Amino acid sequence: MVRSVLAVVLGVVLGGATISAVELIGNRLYPLPEGIDPNNLEALRASIPDFPDVPLGWKLMELVAWAFGSAVGGFVAASIARRSPVVHAAAVGAFFWTAAAMNMLGGRHPLWLGLVGVAISLPLPAAYAGAKLALLRRARAVPGLY
Repeated sequence: MVRSVLAVVLGVVLGGATISAVELIGNRLYPLPEGIDPNNLEALRASIPDFPDVPLGWKLMELVAWAFGSAVGGFVAASIARRSPVVHAAAVGAFFWTAAAMNMLGGRHPLWLGLVGVAISLPLPAAYAGAKLALLRRARAVPGLY
């Protein structure tokens, strides 16, 4: 039980760190328009209605961040869990799906970004892919295990 909780918590923490790192790269590649303070959420929301001036690449980097972070979190959770590694990865994916939904509802994101990120459940298949990679790695490390 403790190992299961640890697997999911570490998956969420490392997946979240990955999301932050990819979003940071996106912010460096596609800086916000001049005069917008990204540290002031209220001013950011007021100054960017529906993100019209933000480049498409910046929006796509957000999707990449959520997918990659979910895959990393799923990989970590599945690697640590002894039993039901895919279930542990799915828990991480569900956490990131919920976080993405809250992010989309709380911000002023375009409809297509919300549909791709939340309605298509992007974090869930990404976490599943991470779990499958962990299972492949485990199977190669211990021949005949799976």
